[in-house]
This record gives sequence, C-alpha cells and structure tokens, in this order.
Amino acid sequence: MRMQDALLSYLIDFLIACGGAWFVCMSFFWRFSRRCTGLEFRVLDLEARATSVAGRDLAKKRWDKDKQFETEMAQIMQDKPARSRKYDNDPLGE
Repeated sequence: MRMQDALLSYLIDFLIACGGAWFVCMSFFWRFSRRCTGLEFRVLDLEARATSVAGRDLAKKRWDKDKQFETEMAQIMQDKPARSRKYDNDPLGE
C-alpha cells in the first residue's frame, strides 16, 4: 500500500505541475496574442490611411496620364495616314 500511495502522490504532484505549467504558458501566449493583435490593428489602420492618401494621388496621376494618352491618340487618328509604296515600281495608284 505504501508504494501505491507514493506513486499516487507523485502522480498528483506531476499533474498539478503540468496544470500550472499549462496555465502559465497559456497566460503568456494569451497576452502575447493580444499584443500582436493590437499591433496588427494599428498597422492596418496606418496602412489604410497611407494608401488612401497615396492612392488618391496615384489614381489622379494615372487618370491624367490616360486622358493625355487618349487625346494624343485622337489627334493621331484624325490625321490621314501617309500613303506608302508597296513596291519600288508602285506608282501610288496614279
């Protein structure tokens, strides 16, 4: 009986130690995850602010560039294309 009592007391001590270690680890990881989540939300907020301002500027530049390209293409398309000779002896349709 004494041997079983000793093993049982060791088992109980081991389980209490494992429970304490689990509690300490989980509290550490819980605090760590809370801090990481807080930092993640702050970074996402800063990123959203930066991209909204930078995005507006970049979109305005892109739209201006597209508008300029469209006006240039409209000017080019309005001009009559120069007739080119197909062969050296081609009289250009005359």
